[in-house]
Amino acid sequence: MMDPWAGRNVPMDPFTARDGLKVCVVSLIVATLSYDLRYYYEPDLKVKLMQPLADINPNFSNTYDEARAKFQTRAQAAGAELFTEFVDDDKMYSIDVAVLKGADATDDGPLLLHFSGTHGGSGYSGSGIQCAFLEGLMPAEGGPTTDVPAGVTVALVHMVNPVGAAGHRRFNEHNVDLNRNVLPAEKFAELKDRAGDAHDAYMAIDDLLNPGKAWDYLDELLFWPRVVLAVFRAGGVTALKRAIVSAQYHSPDKMYYGGQGLEPSHAVGPSPRPRP
Repeated sequence: MMDPWAGRNVPMDPFTARDGLKVCVVSLIVATLSYDLRYYYEPDLKVKLMQPLADINPNFSNTYDEARAKFQTRAQAAGAELFTEFVDDDKMYSIDVAVLKGADATDDGPLLLHFSGTHGGSGYSGSGIQCAFLEGLMPAEGGPTTDVPAGVTVALVHMVNPVGAAGHRRFNEHNVDLNRNVLPAEKFAELKDRAGDAHDAYMAIDDLLNPGKAWDYLDELLFWPRVVLAVFRAGGVTALKRAIVSAQYHSPDKMYYGGQGLEPSHAVGPSPRPRP
């Protein structure tokens, strides 16, 4: 395919950082106005978005205690083997595991693992899916509506981060992001000593990620301009994204902290829970 611009001397103005900043600011203004107009033309939209999950489907829950009770009740009714491991001394928060085996399933056969709640607050969606699956296995008048395939074992791990789920937050009781905590023991020391580009970029945007105070109206207005500034301070969009998703292993009181060792949620081994 011929290049229609081949051989033509087309002058092009250099795209400077200032031009990029202008484009970003204009785009953000348009996006913000569009977002606000959605609520202007559809006032009930925010109410719909904030509708409790349990009002949408009874398998979903609005609180951690409600989600745990539904999961345990459905697991027992479906004939699952239920295991419980508490992550706190007061035994208020637990990881529950429901194990169901198809006919002729063996310990070394196919295993399907389904986790919910690694990121705490988002676990209510996964909990609802697990409860709906268990509900499908509960005996009805005509027998179970669904069966676990022969030879297969299904393990549903409910609320990997129960404390985060109870508080509707991503991080656990130690401010650790569990998704960045599944590492070999020797890796934690290595990451703590790391002082590379990703960590430098994280510290460059530290005031944006960890403001140190509750935001007021002015902070809300200045958020997007500060994001644009953070992109330049971090060295570009890619560097900014890498700084955030790579986690940090230096400051326990800051966001996206990966911890200093394996967290209880990953280290526990569920023990059998007697059925009532």
